[in-house]
Amino acid sequence: MQTGKPLLEVNHLHTAFRIKDDYYDAVDDVSFTLEKNEILAIVGESGSGKSTLATTIVGLHNKANTRISGEV
Repeated sequence: MQTGKPLLEVNHLHTAFRIKDDYYDAVDDVSFTLEKNEILAIVGESGSGKSTLATTIVGLHNKANTRISGEV
């Protein structure tokens, strides 16, 4: 059992990219908590949003073309 603050906490994360005048979801309502000394594997098919999730967490998206909501 861990005590204290989690190493990483993601709550209801959404990421959508703008194409012309519309936004398209790439990550939709992802939540997880990572505690110290835990290992987390994100798995899924090609195009399922794994890399988008990672780049959203570290803040590497162009805010002019990306809509992000939720908490990291």
